[in-house]
Amino acid sequence: MDLQTIGIALVVICVIFFLFTEYEKRATFRKLHSLLARGEYGEYLTMLDSFLVKYLYPKYNRLYMKLNGYMFIEDHEEIGRLFDEMLAMRVTKKQRKDLVLKAFNYYVERSDGKRAKALIEEIDTWEDDENQKKESHRIYDIFILKKYSYIDEMEERLKEASGLDKGFLEYLLALQYDNKGDEKKSAMYLEASKKDMITSVEEARKAADAKEKKKN
Repeated sequence: MDLQTIGIALVVICVIFFLFTEYEKRATFRKLHSLLARGEYGEYLTMLDSFLVKYLYPKYNRLYMKLNGYMFIEDHEEIGRLFDEMLAMRVTKKQRKDLVLKAFNYYVERSDGKRAKALIEEIDTWEDDENQKKESHRIYDIFILKKYSYIDEMEERLKEASGLDKGFLEYLLALQYDNKGDEKKSAMYLEASKKDMITSVEEARKAADAKEKKKN
């Protein structure tokens, strides 16, 4: 067998190996997504520790998927441990921003001012991301500092909002009115937020089901 034939054979083997790996990666992701959607969290987390998943996905990606699983079951001790491990890893700029925002939103929801403050200080160092900085400070002010100075601005934005954006704005308004001591308006916005969030999720699920049926 000459060198040219050997070279061609090696290329073919590499292509086949690449295609097999990509197929397995997508099939595994679909299975993991299905387990998570069905609420089979134990099997989902076990699968993430399997040899196949460790082979197919980098450590950061596996930890990120684990983090999502533990968030569903609200295991806050494990969530905190994973955030500490992942925030100490060297990752791409895009991955870092995504992780910092995920951690920031989690810690403000938990009213953990110390951790949220450290994260918002990092967010403030991001260049060319003024909108994200402003939005993060609004969240920090409302959740941690218990301010209600964004009510007028958010009620104005609410007039043109829809879907999940509308539901989230209503939630922030509910929190602000609670901070202000107006329990009636807080309850009103909280109820509206729940309704709009549920409707948006149901519509997204129906669209996903329709897309899946069309594909099959």
